[in-house]
Amino acid sequence: MSFRYGILGEFADRLEELGVSSRYEHPKTGGHGFGLGTETEAEGWTDRAVAFWDELMKEKMV
Repeated sequence: MSFRYGILGEFADRLEELGVSSRYEHPKTGGHGFGLGTETEAEGWTDRAVAFWDELMKEKMV
């Protein structure tokens, strides 16, 4: 699902180059303001965001 797109994709690429943990998703459908993305390619983005946050917090605790 994830692919680089426009200025945000460039920003995500730069974060990666700098070793900054990040996740970037740009679903082909849904656009901005799609809410939870129910029944779209973005469905589950909130769960993925929380999982990413949990990963970061675990890294910080070590």
